[in-house]
Amino acid sequence: MTGDQWIITLDSEVNNINPSVELARHKKHCIYRVPKILRELNKDAYTPQLISFGPYHHGADHLRPMEHQKRLSLSNYLRRARRTLAEVAEAMRPEVRDLMDCYDGLEGPWTDEDRFLGLMILDGVFFLDLMIWHTVKCWMPFMTGRVWMDMLRLENQLPLAVLDILMEVGGHKVKSLIRTNQILCLESHCSISSNRMRTTRSSSSVTRTLQNGDRRASKKGDSTTWTCTERM
Repeated sequence: MTGDQWIITLDSEVNNINPSVELARHKKHCIYRVPKILRELNKDAYTPQLISFGPYHHGADHLRPMEHQKRLSLSNYLRRARRTLAEVAEAMRPEVRDLMDCYDGLEGPWTDEDRFLGLMILDGVFFLDLMIWHTVKCWMPFMTGRVWMDMLRLENQLPLAVLDILMEVGGHKVKSLIRTNQILCLESHCSISSNRMRTTRSSSSVTRTLQNGDRRASKKGDSTTWTCTERM
């Protein structure tokens, strides 16, 4: 750029920013990328080893084997709920922009609403399958620790609103499976603007809640009931 051209360009970029809109969008962020300076200290600590949830690590070569299991979980979910994939997608579509805003720094293909929506459905159903229904083949004792760790990693999270919508769309047939597994509901504290329940927490808070319940259940036996508070 020559002369004052850079001033004109920068001034135009600044003028196109709406501070109130940007502030509102950033307030919705609840899932973040780990700063590069921390990641370089120990990359394995922040990288999922078996399962990817959300867009940040989706498609990594070492995580692709689990993608087939996700599709099996989705097939089971649709059959139990007696819903089509199109019906589930349409139920979640009105909230897709708010769900995208939960993630800090979405890039490339994940700025496409349809692709992002498909990922939320696929990963959300798989998360519920792992945590509640236990029908996927990977739920084996020798893998449990690694699965828990992947679910707790900072960059490997889902908005709780995704799980809420999937359970709501699934109806009583899906919810009855949750009660059968002695989980009455998922605690949610949602801030996404909607008439639905929304959350500023990510799926790791559910994981920690259920892990604590798992430890209590092991002490008290099968009669133990795990309870959380659902706000609709």
